[in-house]
Amino acid sequence: MLDTSRVAAPLARAREQAQTVGLGAQLEQQLTYLDTYARPKVTRCTLFPDHAPHSFAFQMEVKGEDGAWRHWFSGGLIYHGPHDG
Repeated sequence: MLDTSRVAAPLARAREQAQTVGLGAQLEQQLTYLDTYARPKVTRCTLFPDHAPHSFAFQMEVKGEDGAWRHWFSGGLIYHGPHDG
């Protein structure tokens, strides 16, 4: 599950920027990857704002047998620009 509730407006701007520079499909592919990472029914990925433009931090959590979400790892979805391909 991908939770984008904390970054709705920045994500919309990032999607617009990605479309403008021809990277819309790649951005959506990366978001889908985070959404389905590991075991989709027992993992949750939450996006957070990042200081870099059009980039996001994320926190991956896993659901325990007791139903509680626990931190698994953190990372970033970093936009480098169209020059990177």
